This record gives sequence, structure tokens and C-alpha cells, in this order.
Amino acid sequence: MINFVICCSQGMSSSALMKKMKDYVSEQNLDIDVKASTVDRILSNDVAFDILMLGPQIRFERTKIKNVFPDKIVEIIPMKAYGRLDGAEVIKTGLKLLEDNGK
Repeated sequence: MINFVICCSQGMSSSALMKKMKDYVSEQNLDIDVKASTVDRILSNDVAFDILMLGPQIRFERTKIKNVFPDKIVEIIPMKAYGRLDGAEVIKTGLKLLEDNGK
């Protein structure tokens, strides 16, 4: 199972996006667990993840998180997919990142 976590600043948009992502995962019968979290919980190592995607509004947090988890995939959700709440596109982007990184 792939642990796919998303973060945004307020949690409102990530909740809606997470639902769309879960719908896509279910429709495609993928072995992916989708969760939303805060940056603080990620940094305190409270949330297991294989891939972490940050909302565009908190892209500045990427370097800090990468420094704590240098072997993990931490990327920014593409603005277009984020703005459209395109859960399918976010999942596809994450899977491509995993594939590109040999994971």
C-alpha cells in the first residue's frame, strides 16, 4: 500500500481534494491510502508517508520537510490540479513521481 499524504495551509481545500483523490483511488481499485495532514504533524514524524504533496500556497515548506526526510518524495501539487480539485491528476502525478524515483 502506498501512503499518499497532502498538506495545505487551512485544511479546507485539502479536505475537498482528499475526497476527490479517495474517489479516484476507489474507482481505479488502487492500493493507496490517502490522508491529509499538517506540516507540523509531518515534521514531528506523526504521519507515515511514501509521498507528500504540498498545496501551492505552502510550497515554501518543501525545503524544510525535505531536510527532515531526505529520502522521501516531497513535491508541490500542480497549481492547475489543485485549483480544479482534480484528485485523479494529483494521484497520477504522485504515482509518476514514485515511478521516476524507483519506488
